[in-house]
Amino acid sequence: MKIGAELQTTCRNCGEQPHTVATLRNPSIATVTCNKCGAEQRYVATAGATDAVKTSVNVSGKPRPAPKRAKKPTATWAPDQSTIEPVMSRPIRSYSLADIYRLGDRIQHRTFGLGVVDEILGPHKIQVFFPMGHRIMVQSQAAAAAN
Repeated sequence: MKIGAELQTTCRNCGEQPHTVATLRNPSIATVTCNKCGAEQRYVATAGATDAVKTSVNVSGKPRPAPKRAKKPTATWAPDQSTIEPVMSRPIRSYSLADIYRLGDRIQHRTFGLGVVDEILGPHKIQVFFPMGHRIMVQSQAAAAAN
C-alpha cells in the first residue's frame, strides 16, 4: 500500500466507504482520509480483513461493526393506484385490531403509513392499499375473541 491509494473502509463520521491512505507506519497503513467528509482517522483492519474485505475505521483503535443501514425512504401517498377512492368525509383512523373498517376508510398504520381500505375479505380481514402496496390486515379481533 502507498500514500494516495484508495481503499474501502467505513467512515466513523459519515458511514461512507471510499478512503484515501494519508500516512503509513512501515509497512502498514496508519491513517486514512474519508473521500466524502474529509475526516482523517486511524486505520484499523478488522480481524482477518484484506483490502477486498470490508474493514473498519475507528478513532479509538477498537474494532467496530459496520454502520446500520439507513431506513428506506417513505413512499408518498398515491391514491390513483388504489382500486377504490378514499372517503374524504371520514376522519383518518389509527389502525387497531379491534376496530371494524368499511370500504374507503383511511387508516394510519405505524409501520406502513397512510392507507385506504379497498376490499373486505371477510368478517375479520380487510385489504388495505398503502404506498408500498397492498397488505391484508385483521379487523374486529376483539369481537372474534368474545365468540
